[in-house]
Amino acid sequence: DSPPDYATPLRLRADRAGGFVVSHHTAAGGAMFWVAPGGDKVPLSLPYAPTFDVAADGRIWFVRNGMLSVGTKDGAFTNLAPESGPQSPADGPLGSSPLGPIGLIAAGRDKVYLLIESGAVNLGVQPPASSVARSLRVLTRVGQDGWTVRTVSLPADVQAVDVVSAMRAGPGDELLILLNQPF
Repeated sequence: DSPPDYATPLRLRADRAGGFVVSHHTAAGGAMFWVAPGGDKVPLSLPYAPTFDVAADGRIWFVRNGMLSVGTKDGAFTNLAPESGPQSPADGPLGSSPLGPIGLIAAGRDKVYLLIESGAVNLGVQPPASSVARSLRVLTRVGQDGWTVRTVSLPADVQAVDVVSAMRAGPGDELLILLNQPF
């Protein structure tokens, strides 16, 4: 047996109840775990997803195989909407059109923010060249389990950076963004 290859970053999000949901990928494959406040690690029956967040209600929002999904720690999950499809992303009820390539998720109680990113950063040239285009899709809860989607403009300083490192929904469902400075 060879030791696990941890070259892919370990990703974790606080579950807001004192523990963490962790996603990591080794040479043997990827997995999702819940780490209890005391440190016990419990495998989740959710599919591996490098792009995810934990909402205030404990549900785990994630992207896997081109689908935005939401699940619970017991392993139950529902596919909600595709990232891509034959038509262009449009505002309206969730699932009525594709969302676009989701780079980050910030899940709150009644709002879920999706950073849509296309393009790339080319570090092989000097100065590095960025062709990343970003938009923000905001899911707003309608009733118990319904959601609508709308596209929101991003500030120029968010468009200008090479990498958006992380996003998080605050206690009032406000969006917090961590930016890396341009290379």
